[in-house]
Amino acid sequence: MKKYSLFCLFSILFVAPSFSQQKISPKDLYGEWELHIDIQQAMKEASNNNSFIENVLISGVSGMVESILNEVTVTFDFQKNNELILTIVTPIEDTTTEVEKLKWNLNSKNQLIIEDIDNNQVQIQNEGFWLLRNGVLIHFNEQGEFLEHVYLVRK
Repeated sequence: MKKYSLFCLFSILFVAPSFSQQKISPKDLYGEWELHIDIQQAMKEASNNNSFIENVLISGVSGMVESILNEVTVTFDFQKNNELILTIVTPIEDTTTEVEKLKWNLNSKNQLIIEDIDNNQVQIQNEGFWLLRNGVLIHFNEQGEFLEHVYLVRK
């Protein structure tokens, strides 16, 4: 029993910090970050409970979505005064660039919150929050579940 207790204690001491968030300072955010979405892995996990036909359809659609996402660049430029410039470059057919100005803030739990966009060109709902771990901003949904396939990496 004593060995088991020691094992549990060491597990908590060494494993828990690997999942803990870094304290975010506004200075840690300033600059450009690129959005990454791992569609293939997300679809693979989502398809675990589907039928064969559903999996075939999902794999076809995910391949198409992934090829489009590989062409699109989404950049978050965090600036002082809690301003954020979101740039979306789409080089499919004719290259188009959409630029949106947003606001961001750090709440009392040290979570990065990005405001929603709702205008004629772009509608994005930033549900959930972002945490900084190992120099990468990772996304969590509103329930606090880790969305490992969506993250921001400093450019």
